[in-house]
Amino acid sequence: MRNPYPGPRPFSADEYRIFAGRDHEISELTSLIVSHQVVLLYAQSGAGKTSLVNAGLKVPLEERDVYVLSSARVGIPVDEGVRLSDVANVYTYSATGDLFPETADEGGWRQNATLLEAFSRLPEAKNEFGESALRLFILDQFEEIFNAYPQRWQDRTAFFEQLAELLRNYRELRVLLVLREDYLAAFNELAPCLPESARTRYHLERLREPEAVAAVKKPLEGTSTQFDTGVAETMVQDLMTITVVDPTGEAVTVPGEFIEPVQLQVVCFTLFDRMPKDSSLITIEEYRQFGDPDQALESFYKDAVAAAVAATAIDEGELREWCESKLITPAGTRGLVFQGRGKTGGIDNRLVEILEQRHLIRPEIRSGSRWYELTHDRFIRPIQRSNLAWKAERWSKSFEVQYADAISEAATKTGVSQDALRAFLDSLISSGGVRMMVEPADVPEDALGILVGAGLLRREDDGARGRYSIVSDGVAEAVRLANQSWRGENWPEVKRLRELQSRAERWVIDGSKNPSLLLAREEIRGAQKLLATAKVSGVGFNDALNVFVAATLTREAHQKLRWALIACALFGTLAITSFFVSASAEIRWKIFACSITAFGAAVGLAAANDDRDLAHAGLRFFTLLLVFSATLGLLMESLYHWLPTWIVVPIGLVIGFFGCAFALGTAAALLKKQT
Repeated sequence: MRNPYPGPRPFSADEYRIFAGRDHEISELTSLIVSHQVVLLYAQSGAGKTSLVNAGLKVPLEERDVYVLSSARVGIPVDEGVRLSDVANVYTYSATGDLFPETADEGGWRQNATLLEAFSRLPEAKNEFGESALRLFILDQFEEIFNAYPQRWQDRTAFFEQLAELLRNYRELRVLLVLREDYLAAFNELAPCLPESARTRYHLERLREPEAVAAVKKPLEGTSTQFDTGVAETMVQDLMTITVVDPTGEAVTVPGEFIEPVQLQVVCFTLFDRMPKDSSLITIEEYRQFGDPDQALESFYKDAVAAAVAATAIDEGELREWCESKLITPAGTRGLVFQGRGKTGGIDNRLVEILEQRHLIRPEIRSGSRWYELTHDRFIRPIQRSNLAWKAERWSKSFEVQYADAISEAATKTGVSQDALRAFLDSLISSGGVRMMVEPADVPEDALGILVGAGLLRREDDGARGRYSIVSDGVAEAVRLANQSWRGENWPEVKRLRELQSRAERWVIDGSKNPSLLLAREEIRGAQKLLATAKVSGVGFNDALNVFVAATLTREAHQKLRWALIACALFGTLAITSFFVSASAEIRWKIFACSITAFGAAVGLAAANDDRDLAHAGLRFFTLLLVFSATLGLLMESLYHWLPTWIVVPIGLVIGFFGCAFALGTAAALLKKQT
């Protein structure tokens, strides 16, 4: 079965049967188009304007005897072999090409034609009674008149005047202009050229929850696959969540007002594409497994980055870093990036345009300036997760090997010995581990240039020769250890560092929510090494620092937990033994109650430390202790009643010995499991 969801592309005209969620908009737009010559439809990027025009308007308009012409655009490149200087109006040339898609430009008539001349070549539309019918001329993505062919800016006013002339001569013609909202101010400057100054306008909002649910369910109607109760609603609610900063400065997720149609279709497309082909009911489990919004949006982000890299040859790491550092604030919310004349936040505007076309970002016009932001907060976590996984994959080969490759390349190409290169890098690190800026004396600049290109060194010009330093503290620590390893020194430390690096990368990829388990047994020194290694392996300074702090705090929490478990084991032993060595029933039961209370507190402490395995194991120990002690306690009460004390006490001591061994053994097993 073909995937019924379009994914990131717009709906096409032949998909009108599965297009849903816009009934109100279709009804209002249809009435406006019939009643007015010019209608402006505007909305944010990604709101679904093109899908609404393609799949939502044609059928209801035709039911009202409106003949819909082929949608046209004004920013299509000129045909091959046609010189731009030979085209009278580049926007008219583009639009007429869409009006006559199957007709060759014989004699080059389109190069000098006006819109009126082009429409004179079209057949007249008739209704079933032979009367002239209304015709609709759709200019989609009309913002192209402001961003395509900027060198032909004079053609814009001429195109608006041609459009007005066309409407004066064809009173039965209707024009629908589809515009991105951020170009509304530019449109208003030329709107007076059009009839009624194009005052008839319709703002298309993004989808709200009920309409989004309808858009999810409609494509599956009439198929063998359906959503289980509540699954579509859960998906929509997941995608509507946004991240805000509360009064305390913490980033929290709350339900949003709208959902991005393009994101909704991407998630639905991914879910249907990944789920088992023989599945007829999409359950909540299948949705979580195959349609996770974060995974779908992560793939969407990766595709957008790949498209930008392929088109511009930018370094992928640089682009990913831009997305994470510029579009996401330190608080974990969406950030705004100002667009300058040639660059936006440090990257070329061509890249920004590609990301905008892929619906990853959208523009905002503020105080006459253009700013960019992510299309939705739901992209924040997928971007961060994708970048972490990408960095970890890039550094899957250990740092020592990559460092050795760079040193070997520099030595081979320049004739400098590896020992001299490594010695120079060692000279950039003080005995206290502090990075220093040094001017090389015996190492040639071309060798150092290779190490700069490998991301090991940073160069600063100072006089005739440059001065060099290692790029970061993390790289400096890794270089020091790698050099020791190469010289055969301190092998255990290097082996340990590799192990820490591997575990750090696994934590990043697995997305563990409890990093304390990763470092529960590490000393602070081990955590510091992980901090340095994580910076080298691409985990990121903030993430590595969080792990380091978590490890420091975890040591204290685990020490308290160990003492609590040892104490509860002793109390448990005392609880069991007390039944057999004390003749006072009141004392026995009081000690027993105190012991059980102490052990319950220890189990609660384990749960509070988010250690569920330990808490569950402690609860089982608690239950066994309670049953074992109570049963033997009742037995010994009977023995005290029927037998002399001098007989019962030795029996109690023997049984108490085994009870003590049981309690201490179980506590030791818990401690071992916990650590």
